[in-house]
Amino acid sequence: MLVKVLTFNIWGLWLVSKNRQERVRLIGEHLEKADLDVVLLQEVFVRSDVQTLITLAARGSLQHAQYFDSGYLGGELLILSRYPITYTRYHKYTVSGSPISVWEGDFYAAKGVAMACLATPCGPLHVYNTHTNANYNHVFQHVDIEGGVELPSDSNFPVRLVQFLELAYFIAAQSSQGDAPVVLGGDLNCGPQDIEVVVLRSLLPQLKDSWNIVHPDEPGCTSNYDLPGHVRKDPPKRIDFLLSSLMPVSAELVMDTTAAGMRLSDHLGLKTVFACNAAPSRKRFAVEPGLVSLIALHKALFKLTEEKLSRGSKHWVSIARNCAVLALAACAPVLIASLAIGIWLAATEKSIAGEIVMYVAAVLAALLLPLLLAFSVAFQGQASAMRVHASGL
Repeated sequence: MLVKVLTFNIWGLWLVSKNRQERVRLIGEHLEKADLDVVLLQEVFVRSDVQTLITLAARGSLQHAQYFDSGYLGGELLILSRYPITYTRYHKYTVSGSPISVWEGDFYAAKGVAMACLATPCGPLHVYNTHTNANYNHVFQHVDIEGGVELPSDSNFPVRLVQFLELAYFIAAQSSQGDAPVVLGGDLNCGPQDIEVVVLRSLLPQLKDSWNIVHPDEPGCTSNYDLPGHVRKDPPKRIDFLLSSLMPVSAELVMDTTAAGMRLSDHLGLKTVFACNAAPSRKRFAVEPGLVSLIALHKALFKLTEEKLSRGSKHWVSIARNCAVLALAACAPVLIASLAIGIWLAATEKSIAGEIVMYVAAVLAALLLPLLLAFSVAFQGQASAMRVHASGL
């Protein structure tokens, strides 16, 4: 039996992505006509887009769907399947970037990994869909650990590495029992030789890079190729993957442009056909659930991550305290002054003016105070998560 899988980042950001609604409709129409068994989509942020994709895909072979809702901006991960979905799981990564980097958006997207168990003719199949934090500067530095490696110097690197560690834990916990093969797809925001992917594959050696097996001498870049009007000018890179314990038969880049020349996304889709035979009596995905011995091989690297996360924790705590002080400093005088003016106006029988002043003050406080306190809570939560990982790595 052959299983045809597609992973695709649709670039579905509200207000930011160009021609979003038209592109989503065209993507849905493509899925309706395509001969696919499983589709893993990322950056599906807008609810109307979710419904469009599910409805159009269901007109074809993809009759089953599961959308995973999380984060301040809603969800972004969507799994479509020809086969019934028997159960699902979701893990929200405990660290997801800087709350203050609004222009990046990773924190508010609340990155995570989605899992669905599919009832295929050859037995259960575990599929995973994920999207990790982006690298926004693509600058690397040589570090004398792990035999001398090039590590990303962006501030998201320690966050991204912890996400990969949680990803490995999650897959090991969900799929280490039974005989279900595993397919992991998504936008990993790392190249095949980047340390994050190298670590993931060393922790889960059963997962093979389908593109590299089929096309070992081809780069297969899926992101940052020429896209008119796209603001990021990073070098082309293969950051979208389909990793599996199944053997790939073919792999190709798809979902490029329409007949009219419109780009469907700022990524290319990756389609892989896997060979899936009847379930054998032995386990297909045997892995140590705790990954203790495998993680020990990367002790120096995780020690470096611990140091970076610890420094980040202190930074977030400081900013959180400043936000709380700023909230009180900004709102308290306004409320006190408004209350005093309102009382004075009421005493001089100018009750209507007093009520207006009080209403204005209440509106300002209602808008400003929760906003600043929300930032404070976000910083504190990020700091807490970082401290947990810094002590737990």
